[in-house]
Amino acid sequence: MSRKNKVMPEIAVPAASPGAPFYDSYKPYACLIFAGFLLYFRTVFFDFSYLDDNGLLENFGFISDISNLPEFFRRDVFNAASGGTYYRPIVSVVFMLDALWAGKNPAAYHFTNMALHLAACCLLFRLLLKLNCERGRSFFYAFFFTVHPVHTQAVAWIPGRNDILLALFSLLSFSAFLSFLEGRKWTRFAAHLLFLLLALLTKENAAALFGLCAFYLVFLNGRKPEKGGYFSLWAGWAVVLAGWLSARVAFLKGVLGDAPFDIPGSLAGNLPALAGYFGKIFFPFKLGIMPVLKDLPLAGGIIAAAAA
Repeated sequence: MSRKNKVMPEIAVPAASPGAPFYDSYKPYACLIFAGFLLYFRTVFFDFSYLDDNGLLENFGFISDISNLPEFFRRDVFNAASGGTYYRPIVSVVFMLDALWAGKNPAAYHFTNMALHLAACCLLFRLLLKLNCERGRSFFYAFFFTVHPVHTQAVAWIPGRNDILLALFSLLSFSAFLSFLEGRKWTRFAAHLLFLLLALLTKENAAALFGLCAFYLVFLNGRKPEKGGYFSLWAGWAVVLAGWLSARVAFLKGVLGDAPFDIPGSLAGNLPALAGYFGKIFFPFKLGIMPVLKDLPLAGGIIAAAAA
């Protein structure tokens, strides 16, 4: 057979999946930021609401003085030396950063809320990809999170920043946790513990991260532990938890004295709120800044849980 008559075999070229160039680039992040910006940019022009934000910032001379930074870890989030029970020093630190560059201008505080929310939305998309969620589905979930009305109070209300910061540090901590499991890099381990501590010092709800990480490690982690197991993780969690509890107990001791603090009773009394908040994801009606349990309908959560 002559060379010119020789038929070359066809090489099968895999077809590109629809939308692959979009999801494999920076474009999903740009879309999330653009959508969130369009939705929340008007909040930059809002004034103070005088519902907790004035309490957080009324002592402006104190919160704008960087030399008072250590005091934030010994005071209530409202900067009261005594009488408060909200130990959330990282929230005070972030408010201090706003105060340093923008003074008393409410636009700066609203802009920071919006920027932090958009960063959390992008981190959620990145985390879903790390969890091997399909890219299109990951973008849909992240976009849904970006524009969902249940987040309105967190972005538009200046004191709602503690929820945004909680989401931000929690996403960073869990993402670093997954990276540590993948590569056993100790820088990732340190980052995981650092962001975990920052989340705890932002809002006490971050304690749920211990359960989430432990559940993933035991039931969802597909990698076999190396020799010695994951002792370093458990030990690191114990150190962070002990340090946070020690600081929190010392603070509350100065506030409450020897008065009993019924944590199990408080959890049991507020547990039904989970159903109400779960229902708000699917039925975002009658949203409130500070809903109380008696005003939080449980039917939506029960219906949503049954449908799921």
